[in-house]
Amino acid sequence: MENELRDAMKMRLRAKTLTDEAKSLNTAANKIIMPLLVAHGLEAYESDLGTVSIRKSSGFTLNRDKLVESMLLAGLPPEKVESIMEQSGNPWTREYVEFRASKSG
Repeated sequence: MENELRDAMKMRLRAKTLTDEAKSLNTAANKIIMPLLVAHGLEAYESDLGTVSIRKSSGFTLNRDKLVESMLLAGLPPEKVESIMEQSGNPWTREYVEFRASKSG
């Protein structure tokens, strides 16, 4: 049993190492891909290896303390929270590189 557990732990350690290496490789590749796509005005590039593209995601960060304060100052009931949320939050946008490997590659 002990040998089997150690062997399984070795597999997990190897997987962790590969994951860390993959993350490092992705970061390095993205530092090359993003500026090249932007410089050439491309949103995507396709080759026999696959496709890389620039993607954007966005979201909204809510400051709950400011929301409560705004509601109290405005004298509004809770059902009017939605418009106050828009005033109290901080929208964000992030650009990132997406890679889709070709099925034949």
